[in-house]
Amino acid sequence: KEEIEELITNYNVDGIHFDDYFYPSGGIETKYETEDYNNYKLSGGTLDIEDWRRDNVDRMVKRVSDVVANYNEKNPEQYTAFGISPAPVWAPSTENCGYDSNRGQADGMQVPCGSYSTYNDLYADTKKWVENEWLDYILPQAYTTLGSNYKEIVSWWSRVCSKTNVKLYVGTGVYMYENGNWTDPDELMNQFAYVEGNTLTKTYVSGYVLFSYRNLLSSNNNCSKAMNKLIIKWKGSALHPTYREEANPITEEFEFSMIKLSNKYL
Repeated sequence: KEEIEELITNYNVDGIHFDDYFYPSGGIETKYETEDYNNYKLSGGTLDIEDWRRDNVDRMVKRVSDVVANYNEKNPEQYTAFGISPAPVWAPSTENCGYDSNRGQADGMQVPCGSYSTYNDLYADTKKWVENEWLDYILPQAYTTLGSNYKEIVSWWSRVCSKTNVKLYVGTGVYMYENGNWTDPDELMNQFAYVEGNTLTKTYVSGYVLFSYRNLLSSNNNCSKAMNKLIIKWKGSALHPTYREEANPITEEFEFSMIKLSNKYL
């Protein structure tokens, strides 16, 4: 709390952004956690250890949210956003896991039960953070192909965000070309076409965030082909993201000339 307060008070920052790890999914060092959890139980705590972990993360996110919100209330001219880019799956659906499984959750995603998820594997209830509007934006890392879980990820998060004022940005893994997982140069454009051609996602996806910057200039053949298509799609100037309806994108006025040919304009 104090560190975030110091950052946004003393530096002209546009936002506080957290990446995707909370409790480590590769295994937790229990030496210290066990003592903390036992003290919690001795003091009358009733949560099981998994819900206790999620509650710890919830309280951390809420505290940061409160600090940023309090700052923005006092300094509306220097609006600071708070957002998180989690792993893309909140939790698989109860139907996909069977009703006797503790991995499946009501209103979960239509993905395989064993899918890596923030709720089960990182003890991060990302859906709750959006529903409570503790965030200005959520940025799920949809680093997968259109033929895999991409459609479900962007559609599910669109439905969740549609009931809130939280902005939805889609994390887009262009690095997947370089590591060989993506081989179709049109994969990126096909993903954008799906989002922009679907009424739900077109309405609630506010933009994309590409990971990573260095891959934009990759020498990988498929990646460079995809980036060339991206340049054509986004050759205009980028607009500043907005978090409030009354905030207007900062744009410049451009002078241009137009030449009429027989069948088109240049």
